[in-house]
Amino acid sequence: MHRYGGAVRLADTADLDSADPAPLIIMNQDDYNAFVIRLPANDVAKTGNSGANPDPLSHGVAFDWSRYMLLVVFDSQTLSFPPNVNRVEIQKGNLLAYVEYPDTKGMIEAIPRGYGAYGAALVLKNDLPLTWNNPGHKVQEARHHSMMMFLPNSQ
Repeated sequence: MHRYGGAVRLADTADLDSADPAPLIIMNQDDYNAFVIRLPANDVAKTGNSGANPDPLSHGVAFDWSRYMLLVVFDSQTLSFPPNVNRVEIQKGNLLAYVEYPDTKGMIEAIPRGYGAYGAALVLKNDLPLTWNNPGHKVQEARHHSMMMFLPNSQ
């Protein structure tokens, strides 16, 4: 299993927070292209001249979709610590994907509006139904984002 993770654009909600999309099972090039377009070209985790995004998926890594599928989960609570698809098991005729989220309840992190983190695992393709086992950040206390304000130079 190969793992990936990094920043991703998320949809804004009415209260200006970012919403976690449903997990994805990517099994073909078209779905992969639709996902990769949401990855930023520049490293949004850094301020100033950030440079290129270090995430390999943002650079168009190619996969053999006849052999593999990409399992993707999202977390709007952090940018620096993506969720992790820890393992995938076959149980009673189903695939069970175990997802771990970092403990961010005591952390304040500046996250650009409309961004969050994704975690992905490239696994062997399988047609069994998939169930997500993700205890996730939703069971932890809500975390408040810091608001960064830049004031003009006083004259």
